Amino acid sequence: MRLIIIPSENKISIDGESIEECNLSWIPEFTGDYSGVPQKVHAVQWYDDHGEIELVTNDSNIKITELGVFERAITVHAERKLAIEKEAEEAEAALQEQMIQSYTMSDFDIDKILMELENDDEVKSNNGTEETPEDPAA
Repeated sequence: MRLIIIPSENKISIDGESIEECNLSWIPEFTGDYSGVPQKVHAVQWYDDHGEIELVTNDSNIKITELGVFERAITVHAERKLAIEKEAEEAEAALQEQMIQSYTMSDFDIDKILMELENDDEVKSNNGTEETPEDPAA
């Protein structure tokens, strides 16, 4: 598995699938070899069975052979992906509802259509002929 975590961008990428707006506040600081002071992580690069922690300073990258605390990124990525899919489904449903509402006819429109259909039915039942009253003198 190829994993990239970039805390400053709140981004996690797993096997090329990047998800943004991830909560990465759980990522700890690490002490670099130059400063000796805990520093924020710039990025974590993981290549199947080994990786590196890049700090925001000029300190050397920290080599790792286990994901350790960064394994949590897999869960965060999956949860955020599901949340994005749910948000998209909800947005689509809201859009469909809005479209339905914009095309809803008023009672007046429905009554008008029904009257036109009734008039049309009357014309068809008379076959277009008018009945003439019988002449009582005949």
